[in-house]
Amino acid sequence: MTAALFSAASAAPVGYDQVLDAISVAQRRVLLYTPALTDPGLTNALREAVLDTARETPVYVLTVPFFSYKPESGVNTLALVGALVHEAQVDSRLAVLIVDDHVFVSKTLGRVPRPSDIEYLPGKVNTYLSWYKTALGSARRVSRLDAVQRIKEMAK
Repeated sequence: MTAALFSAASAAPVGYDQVLDAISVAQRRVLLYTPALTDPGLTNALREAVLDTARETPVYVLTVPFFSYKPESGVNTLALVGALVHEAQVDSRLAVLIVDDHVFVSKTLGRVPRPSDIEYLPGKVNTYLSWYKTALGSARRVSRLDAVQRIKEMAK
């Protein structure tokens, strides 16, 4: 990512590839809230972050339960590889992605391939971390066993 992206004073549009690049170099955390995770590119970037044993960056995904039971959902495969997947009824249609100390928001992130409405919000990490922690407070963890059972059910 370019230094200019992170030094912006207010919300700034960001390209999808820049977001995927940020995930690929995350050092401390990747936290995503999206009602539905059906974007294969984003799902793959999150999967690679989980499986990168050199970095060992924790990856959290928070989503709405209804969408986790859809065959196109990527959350079950993420739970299988070790992402910390949680489900809750979250009152937000805006997707939020926190990568280290950077916040990205979008109405379509996770729901459509290569969304074009992603914005970077400089200086907002504490606000969104608090929001994310509150949302996780009412969430249920999706275990690897849960994921396996769901995948088997959807395969029928």
